Amino acid sequence: PDLVERGIGDLTRAIEGNADVVLLGDAYFSLALLLLEEGSHVNPWVEQGLKRVPQSIELNTLRELLDSGATGVPALAENERASDLRRRNPGVFFGALAAIYHRMGKGMFKREEYAGTVAALERSLHFDERAWANGVEKSGVLHHKLVRLGVAHNRLAQHQEALRYYERVIRERP
Repeated sequence: PDLVERGIGDLTRAIEGNADVVLLGDAYFSLALLLLEEGSHVNPWVEQGLKRVPQSIELNTLRELLDSGATGVPALAENERASDLRRRNPGVFFGALAAIYHRMGKGMFKREEYAGTVAALERSLHFDERAWANGVEKSGVLHHKLVRLGVAHNRLAQHQEALRYYERVIRERP
């Protein structure tokens, strides 16, 4: 099995194992992200996680995004529960959205759905910026997002856009 499949198996066993040892909110959210990347149905895991860890901002954010259906992010702006999550901890809220869209984009990239990759990863970068503005530290994932965006734009024959992301990779790396 590849790393994602192994991660799904490991997280599933961890969730089903000793809840005193595992940070359940993190485990459920990480599992949901890997399932999103694989294009699998995540709702049952999100609902199970929220029954066990109802205060998880990350799981609640994912549920609100999934419940918004095709309207996605614009619907979150008008969603009262999402607004409450954003007020409670904006860094975690925006960081969760960045992670969700990153995994969605990563999965689309694997399936060679480059237009979807671009849309998802650009949203992820947007939410990264909002998370960083709220005290969340930058992660090493930024480099990978930028490279994937460059490659996706190249595959779509959008070479100027690709170049823009490749230049940003160089600027962001020390």
